[in-house]
Amino acid sequence: MKLFHHCECITFNLHLQKAQIKTHLNRLEACKSLHSKSRRTSLYGFKKQHHN
Repeated sequence: MKLFHHCECITFNLHLQKAQIKTHLNRLEACKSLHSKSRRTSLYGFKKQHHN
């Protein structure tokens, strides 16, 4: 079950561009915020997926 696969999809990248989020940290924060709104995922799970 891929919880974070759409973070790297074109739609999400376009969302980042529209929000003018350019730094890697802001990318992670935006992704974390997106997932925290859509599903209940622990911070550990988030970091594990992005920093495997």
